[in-house]
Amino acid sequence: MKAERALRRMPAWAACLVAVLVAAAGGEQPKAEPGMQKGFLNELAGPVGGLVRLGWKGQALRLDRQHWEGDLAGKGPQERLKAIEADLVKNRNMPKEWAAKQAQRLLNAWPAERAFEKLRTKAGCTSSSSSTGGQFRRRRFSGRGLAAEMRVSGDDLVLKIEEEGAPFRSVELRDNGHGVLRLLVTDAKGSFLLVVNQSANGRLSVAHVAGEKVFARAAESFQAFHDRNRPYVAGRLFPLLRRVGVIVPWTRHDAKVKAVVLTRLSAAADPEQVALGRKLIKELDDDSFQKREQATKALSKDFARYRSLIEKATAGASPEAEGRLARIMAENRDQDGVGRFVTERRLTEDVGYLIHLMEGAERRDREAIARKLGKLTGQKLGPDPVAWKKWRSENPAAGGG
Repeated sequence: MKAERALRRMPAWAACLVAVLVAAAGGEQPKAEPGMQKGFLNELAGPVGGLVRLGWKGQALRLDRQHWEGDLAGKGPQERLKAIEADLVKNRNMPKEWAAKQAQRLLNAWPAERAFEKLRTKAGCTSSSSSTGGQFRRRRFSGRGLAAEMRVSGDDLVLKIEEEGAPFRSVELRDNGHGVLRLLVTDAKGSFLLVVNQSANGRLSVAHVAGEKVFARAAESFQAFHDRNRPYVAGRLFPLLRRVGVIVPWTRHDAKVKAVVLTRLSAAADPEQVALGRKLIKELDDDSFQKREQATKALSKDFARYRSLIEKATAGASPEAEGRLARIMAENRDQDGVGRFVTERRLTEDVGYLIHLMEGAERRDREAIARKLGKLTGQKLGPDPVAWKKWRSENPAAGGG
């Protein structure tokens, strides 16, 4: 009955696709959710994510086109040329003279083409082709387990990436650069289907079928969809997209986002936190492998708190510690992006969010949140989340979400 109600709520085009897929499933209950298997798409998650990273624009989803620039962002022409050439020599084993010629060609290419080229190189291929005419560009390759095609016409982009071996999944993205976005993920056997569709006005609908599980919802924006369907987004939608290489947008509930907010609210230099950070950095050289691993994980988990200490510790570190510090930095290379997300969403000023954040925070962090809430609301309720929730329920218009 739930599945039938979900089908009735779908747009007609989605309902047709879902009906066909459910019929093909034959009523068998899969052991693991279809789409989550291992395959070429998740093995090449890095370069796939270099092409397909989703972000925010206001309340809506967007394809992050600036992400295509990668490490070249903010560099001048000569710096970019040298960086491209160095990448070709180091990561693609090109002779320096040939790399210099290719670097000049890639420097003048559209950023998405450079990202596509990285995917082609990492995947390997037995055949490839390209064509250009006016504002139209087309690139494609196939062989060695993965096939991909990218078509660009003005601002419109169509990208399709397919596994040539099991589990035969495919990802298709259509984006017009002005709000219209459609993402289709499925497999050749018809065992699952995911369609994410966003119209020009930001309205978003999702249809997801996996075996006999049917999910179909719509909302006036991706923000509203996320807020109303958090368990689905966190438990099924985002894991599936990550599994096929898509980089999903930050949300206010991500651990790294919470860590940045708490760091911004806390005292600039908490002596206790500084001491703990230095202790953990020292343990990166401990005789015990278990202690070294625990310290590495702790520093990475709370990178926002310890960032300045970690960056300073690299100088003069032992080879063991230096390697672990590099690993921590690599795992948190997106930290600046997290910071921008927190700033753009004004999360440190969001009363409702801060009250929600207080519930699961440690005592020290609750006190920092309470100080900020006091400044924002004029209330003096201390670090008591129950009192703040009660006040919030009585003052729903007090700001934030």
